[in-house]
Amino acid sequence: MKKALFLNVVMALALFFLGGCFLDREYYFSYDELKNNVERVEIVEIEEWDLKNLVVLKSLDEEESDLILKELSEIQYMFCWGDPPSPNGICLNLYYADGTEEVIGWCGTSQNRNIECSESEFMGMIEQFLDSEQEAEAFQKN
Repeated sequence: MKKALFLNVVMALALFFLGGCFLDREYYFSYDELKNNVERVEIVEIEEWDLKNLVVLKSLDEEESDLILKELSEIQYMFCWGDPPSPNGICLNLYYADGTEEVIGWCGTSQNRNIECSESEFMGMIEQFLDSEQEAEAFQKN
């Protein structure tokens, strides 16, 4: 009886500690999938976590879209616990060939992917593509 209890406690502790190894999984967007499926990319600003309240800061041309998708695929996102966060602040709005769209921020996506990355890394990527004073001001606001 004591041996069975001891084994159950050891197994529970092992599951608890080893389960933590799977919590911080990395996630990368696939450049090939993005390149083949995304038709258009915009840099947008979302106010107050309201996806209907998008302000388009810049529509990227084909060359810029390809560059930003490549850079996005190199950013390491991590899965996070809890409810999926809604994108907020300056984000990317991707328009897919199948008619859907996805807003991707440093913290969360509009398709309820429970992921986040380094805010400074994400904003550094975005900053390269903002070139007017108005766009720079919006960037500084965040």
